[in-house]
Amino acid sequence: MDTMELNITEVKIGNLVNAIERGKDDNDILEEVVIWSIEKNKYRDWINGENIDFFLPILLTEAQLEELGFKLGYKSFHEHITIYTKDRVRVINSPAGDGWFLDTSDKAIDVRLESVHQMQNLYFVLMNEELTKQKQNDIEANKL
Repeated sequence: MDTMELNITEVKIGNLVNAIERGKDDNDILEEVVIWSIEKNKYRDWINGENIDFFLPILLTEAQLEELGFKLGYKSFHEHITIYTKDRVRVINSPAGDGWFLDTSDKAIDVRLESVHQMQNLYFVLMNEELTKQKQNDIEANKL
């Protein structure tokens, strides 16, 4: 998958994103960071006081889902389908390999998810609860 760009209109305070090394063309990832500040103006967009160009979305993978508290519910190697669940939210991978799709026990939602911050935002809308990793909780606790 090609490197995704981070769009300032898609993120909110509390989202996890990758910080990349400044001055590098190959986007060397330094660490996952929690967004604590967002600024949009007519010249440049800023996250945590830095140019948005120094941040990338975190690709949503099975490992990322597990770190967010999702549990493996079903896996079929023959059908190339994997389902993860958390509370009443189900995330299903695409057999075509073009991302994950959100499904709740209440209704199907045809929304493709490619990044952790997209999953965090949709989970909040559906469950009215922040979706965080234990690692993220530790990062926020150390910031205080």
